[in-house]
Amino acid sequence: MLAPMENPQLTPLDLAARGFFLFPCDGKTPLVKWRRDSTTDPATVHNWMLRFPNCNWGVDCGKSGLAVLDVDSGKVAEAEANLRGLEQICGELPRTFKARTISGGYHLYYHGQIKTTAGVIDKGLDTRGAGGYVVAPCSKGYSVVEDLQVVNVPEWLIDSAGKPTERDEQPATPSNVILDTPFSIKRAVEYLKQAAPAVEGDGGDTWTIKVGCRVRDFGISQGMCIYLMCDHWNARNLPPWTEDDLAVKVANSYAYAQNMIGCADPVNAFTEFVEPQPERAPSLFIEANTLLAREIKIDYLVDGLIETPTTGLIFGDPSAGKSFLAISMAMAVACGTSWMGQSVKQGIAVYFAGEGRNGIQRRMEAWRRHYEIDIPENHLWVSDKRIDFSQQSLAKASDEMKRIQDKTGLPVSLCGVDTLARHMPNGLDENSAKDMGVFVNNCDWLRDLFHCVLLVVHHSGKMNKGASRGSSALKGAMDWEMKAAEEKNTTVRSLIFTKQKEGQKPAPMGFLLQNVNIGVETTSAVPVRCDYIPANGKLEGATEGVRKAFEALQMVLSTKGGGGGATLKEWKKAFFASLGDDTEYGNKRTKFSRAKDKLIEEGLIDVQGDTVFDISLDEDDNED
Repeated sequence: MLAPMENPQLTPLDLAARGFFLFPCDGKTPLVKWRRDSTTDPATVHNWMLRFPNCNWGVDCGKSGLAVLDVDSGKVAEAEANLRGLEQICGELPRTFKARTISGGYHLYYHGQIKTTAGVIDKGLDTRGAGGYVVAPCSKGYSVVEDLQVVNVPEWLIDSAGKPTERDEQPATPSNVILDTPFSIKRAVEYLKQAAPAVEGDGGDTWTIKVGCRVRDFGISQGMCIYLMCDHWNARNLPPWTEDDLAVKVANSYAYAQNMIGCADPVNAFTEFVEPQPERAPSLFIEANTLLAREIKIDYLVDGLIETPTTGLIFGDPSAGKSFLAISMAMAVACGTSWMGQSVKQGIAVYFAGEGRNGIQRRMEAWRRHYEIDIPENHLWVSDKRIDFSQQSLAKASDEMKRIQDKTGLPVSLCGVDTLARHMPNGLDENSAKDMGVFVNNCDWLRDLFHCVLLVVHHSGKMNKGASRGSSALKGAMDWEMKAAEEKNTTVRSLIFTKQKEGQKPAPMGFLLQNVNIGVETTSAVPVRCDYIPANGKLEGATEGVRKAFEALQMVLSTKGGGGGATLKEWKKAFFASLGDDTEYGNKRTKFSRAKDKLIEEGLIDVQGDTVFDISLDEDDNED
């Protein structure tokens, strides 16, 4: 017998020389097919040491002829007392090879065959035998406590845990089996989301292994099974498994499963196990009559203004109030209140803040104080740092957004991106149509993933204030676009729809930035809609016909973009339509002529030949 030695430094080669069948692990997850590949061959072990230099090591208990008692005193306070109680009744356990575990418990190694169990003997006392494995004491966080010769397992311990079940050798996986297909993963996720949770003390260990077996049936590999169970099932367990413990349970599922892997996946040739699938249309297309049979329903995020799902833009000069508008929309969505006088559907708002988080905090606080509303918990989230809209960054952000959805049970309804320039992927140019296309495509990917509204905040063009800055491809890709601008000679600002892809464009709106005291010598502002038609303050006192004529011109111009003009014929047609059918044609012509002359007189429009221009927001000639 070897003399007892405290904490000796044993290597994998040392343990292999003693007859321990080993295999490399990532934590507790095997890196190879451990039941097939575990070995004592020093050359193989050495090659694994070179290939996986920082790995842990597993001991195949069945091949090694070992029965291991796992005393989990690091997690279960009464485990040690339970073992001592059994020893008083059944006899003291003989001293043997003993190793400390990472959780603070220990493993007792014996020669013999025993059933792999969890909590069967008593709480905190598990066994590993044929078909099971333990992490070897040459692994990180594990150490040898007593380096003694391994002795035979006491009969009373076998009687308490049970002998290994005799079973037929599991058939090898055929080479034509395809694992981890998108369809098999989808079915596994659907199953895990509705599968009952595992409850400690109520067969939780056994149920976890059964769940793992069912996931395996769908054609899921062992590593993918661990990932899917962690992500879609484990959080509901009472209590949830640690990832390492769950990995052990999944390993047992794959070791003891009776069915052929993938037997419930129709892509594999196991028709006797395949569940019948209803005939369905190809996923990329829908038959036209099926589409037409659907109810036509508009899902508004902001009633009458913004549909879901869409991608839109608010642009304007630095002082136009565009960020105030975007933040107020996010607050309204989170709280379920109105925005610019229109009702809003409540949901989660995620605000991608590229800069000025202190300013965003002040604006949110001003909104909260103005409306005297507290934001519901977990309904509004602000990025803690700049997130570029590359595919890699958005993949990470979307994972976190999914966790937020799962936590609240509510959908992400709005994503605000403030500003476009601060969220362009590194190295891309907003003046390039190709680069702008990359940004827009990534925005649309996020929008479609969450079926939400994606709002982008952007600047006006440097030379053309009537359009957004950068490539004109941006406007073409938007579902809707709004321009925010300061009005001359007044504190009122204008908000004008310059594009509405579906449906009629909403009428222009006016709003004020109302100051709010948010602390000692600290103020911010809240955008508040006002009864004002944006026209530089020059329509006050104007007749209804003049107002309608100016609104009709703005509607026509918004379809063109780029700050260009409209033909008199286009303007007249839009104006006549706004008057309705009750007005006679002659009266319509008279009203149009008078309105045109009045708008020219007030300096709101300029007519050059057959083309009319809106100059109401133009800067004075002597301004920079």
